[in-house]
Amino acid sequence: MNIPPEYDSMDTVSCIAAKEASSAAGVVDLTQAIREAEDLERRLARSYDVLQQVLPGTSERSFPEDLVRAWNGWLMRLSRALVPLRYVDRGAFFHDPALATAPIPALSAISRLRHVSSEDLPWLVTGIRRKLNQIMYQLRQALEIAGSPPGIAPGTPA
Repeated sequence: MNIPPEYDSMDTVSCIAAKEASSAAGVVDLTQAIREAEDLERRLARSYDVLQQVLPGTSERSFPEDLVRAWNGWLMRLSRALVPLRYVDRGAFFHDPALATAPIPALSAISRLRHVSSEDLPWLVTGIRRKLNQIMYQLRQALEIAGSPPGIAPGTPA
């Protein structure tokens, strides 16, 4: 088993959300989403620290098989929570085109705030808030998973 590289995409998510927040200033508040993404980034960093503590002095070839399975399962659950955040706009049961997308597709409508008519603004803001709820749900799922990495007792801070 190769120790996976640190999950640095959350840094990207928090940075992208911060940039989007400047575009949405005064219309949609992304503060909580940014905080949750930063919290997730910290939890993931601690989880990888736990991995290093659980496996001191072991080489790649001598990882205990049950620990390898546990960490691979944990990474799979985490990826299932995070991949849609970075690559999906409309949800699991819709087809998103295989074209270049915004870094966080669910926030792509924020770029239209500057150009929307006052008549259409409430509709756009409502759509953005619904997408933000989706993002918060995905972040909270990932936070829950990140809070329980293999190798430590449940409830113990990572």
